[in-house]
Amino acid sequence: MAKYRCPSCGKGMTSTRIVSVPVRLKRGKKITVPDVAVDECDRCGDRIFDAVALRKIEDYQQCTGRLLLRLEPTMHAQLLRHSQRAHRSLNQQIVHYIAQGLKKGA
Repeated sequence: MAKYRCPSCGKGMTSTRIVSVPVRLKRGKKITVPDVAVDECDRCGDRIFDAVALRKIEDYQQCTGRLLLRLEPTMHAQLLRHSQRAHRSLNQQIVHYIAQGLKKGA
């Protein structure tokens, strides 16, 4: 994002920063959305979110990251062996495989 005059105060200049954004879910639970690019005014501190940042925040609000999987015992054992070889936890290994699959499908 480019630098521009702050639309809120009209005196400061914005600069792009990577921040964590606290968000409250519908049931009152608080989560933090990490690594969000925002334009922030150097004078008043106002933050301007672009469409990509807003989409990331909306994704976190809708999908909290919790997922329950039912696996056959043989698949569970196989995943466990793979995770141990890769020095990852079982959850990390599953996330790794899902991410690989999504990259191939994209």
